[in-house]
Amino acid sequence: VTNLVLTTGGVMSWIEYSKLTKENVNQANVGGNNLANIGMTLISVGACMSIFRVFRWLLLHKKMGPVVLCIIKVMKDVVYVCVIFLIIYIAFSVALWSMFKPFQNSGCEDNNSTLYCIKEDKLIKNQGFQGVMSLLFWRVFDGDYSSAEVFVNKNHSDYNTSNRAPGKEFSLEFSHLMGLTLFAVYQG
Repeated sequence: VTNLVLTTGGVMSWIEYSKLTKENVNQANVGGNNLANIGMTLISVGACMSIFRVFRWLLLHKKMGPVVLCIIKVMKDVVYVCVIFLIIYIAFSVALWSMFKPFQNSGCEDNNSTLYCIKEDKLIKNQGFQGVMSLLFWRVFDGDYSSAEVFVNKNHSDYNTSNRAPGKEFSLEFSHLMGLTLFAVYQG
């Protein structure tokens, strides 16, 4: 498999580089779907796979062999965990996207046209399903606080301070609170 990946990448790169002019030889000037870039990507993956061949020799070592076998078994379990996480990730992405979709065009600072809004930058700047998926994906690696909750827009004309508790600006209404609860369950 390694030799096939390396050969395919080399042939693709060679064919495409022979077509490119001297001005366009820089890979940064051509698109990611260009055959030269695809070929070089395959060569890079093939090089990685070639270096992993060293593990074959380590299997013969008296002390390193069992460790390599153990790591291989652990990596198989990691693949199963990743599949389970992918299902959880997609489920929460769909749920939160459908809950926060009405608020994605309404940042509290910039927009006074809606009474309720969200302040999470990843949801405002990356609108749509991609923003929710980005927020949830990076939340796994970044433990930062998130304001992915629905806030009451104090700048809106319908904002009534008498109905709000002092110091509380995020909405505790059912559908807004469920978005916050789903986000908390995902992080837990």
